[in-house]
Amino acid sequence: MDSIRLEHISKGYDHLKVLEDFTLDLPHKEITCIVGPSGCGKTTLLNILAGLDRQDEGQVENLDHDRISYVFQEPRLLPWKNAEDNLKFVLRDKIAARDLDDYVKSWLDKVELLPFRNYYPRQMSGGMMQRLALARAFAMPSDVLLMDEPFKGLDAPLRHKMLELTRKLWGEEKKTIIFVTHDIQESLLIGHRVIALSTRPARILDDITVDIQVKDRKIGCVKLARVEGYLYDLIEHGSLGLSNCPRITQIKQRYYDSKQCL
Repeated sequence: MDSIRLEHISKGYDHLKVLEDFTLDLPHKEITCIVGPSGCGKTTLLNILAGLDRQDEGQVENLDHDRISYVFQEPRLLPWKNAEDNLKFVLRDKIAARDLDDYVKSWLDKVELLPFRNYYPRQMSGGMMQRLALARAFAMPSDVLLMDEPFKGLDAPLRHKMLELTRKLWGEEKKTIIFVTHDIQESLLIGHRVIALSTRPARILDDITVDIQVKDRKIGCVKLARVEGYLYDLIEHGSLGLSNCPRITQIKQRYYDSKQCL
């Protein structure tokens, strides 16, 4: 069972076709990023994987819905519970009662929130709340973590810090992460692999393995900027519904030719 497989998935809402005959393999224990224009079906894919929505046709293979956690665009914390109790609430049936206190504190410590364990969401900054949401998702005894533009509302320095934290936690836990974002740079900073989608119904424009070492993935890195420029160009044309046009072919050919010259 090397990967989760989306097999010939189709999904529509009334007369709007979002996914049509869509097939994709998602390797286990890697971070796969999905990027594409707004409304192309990225969140629909996540919701199908989570079992929150059902495809009209096709099937999802090698996925246990009981072993999934989800980080949404908003932290979705319980406002009447403090940071510690927000974690305990979702873990109370998953972790033995005798271990729960220490387990929760260890996760608060990993995301640098242990000194704020008695804070309520209204007392936290946006970054603190999202760190708590991240800890909650990683702390769950799950195999797969779905992330839907989780850092969208954060400023650039904080967003990059959250990406580094996610990568660090992945290194410790090795969960299978499917990370949806509209930010191409974000996907290249964190992903092992980036799937670029066209406008709906979504088509895969390219499937890239990010072969830049993590320590070298910094803003201003020439190699990173080159891949970013290629994906931006690709998605810009793909957002026009031109997923099979000669211009898309030319963009891909030029990029892969330039790779061979490096």
